[in-house]
Amino acid sequence: MLRTLPLIALVAAAALPAAAAEPGPVCKAHLLTVEADGKVTHGSKDRVREAVMAGQPLRIGWSLDWNKDGKGDVIHWADAMFLTVFEDDVFAQIEQIHRQHPKPGASDVELAADALYWSSSIGTNGVWRGRFQSQAPVAWPVTSWWCIDPRALPRR
Repeated sequence: MLRTLPLIALVAAAALPAAAAEPGPVCKAHLLTVEADGKVTHGSKDRVREAVMAGQPLRIGWSLDWNKDGKGDVIHWADAMFLTVFEDDVFAQIEQIHRQHPKPGASDVELAADALYWSSSIGTNGVWRGRFQSQAPVAWPVTSWWCIDPRALPRR
């Protein structure tokens, strides 16, 4: 059975550092920030790998810049449900969700009319990979925030 996860985080401006170009992590145990170009700007990949190997619950936020203007158009936060350590990176699969359609300028996110489900994986290499059922996967550079968060759902 599919569990509902909070996947779009609405980040209040008051909660953000004044100088932040992108909304940063909203967690206390922030392990890593990876920019869309793959550059680490906070923390380390080693800290994420150590947390994975210790069985810590991880929550990951990422920002997609669809129009490539250097500013995130949508921010998602999700619990890491399946983790893979490969070479120097960690890859997290996110639990499947119902397809949605953000409506720029309307401040609205609609669900798809048909039952279409989205699967994705995000890596500490700065790449998000996703697909809707019966469609080819796509890859997209993303800024991501990796956190230990005891509120994350337990992994199966």
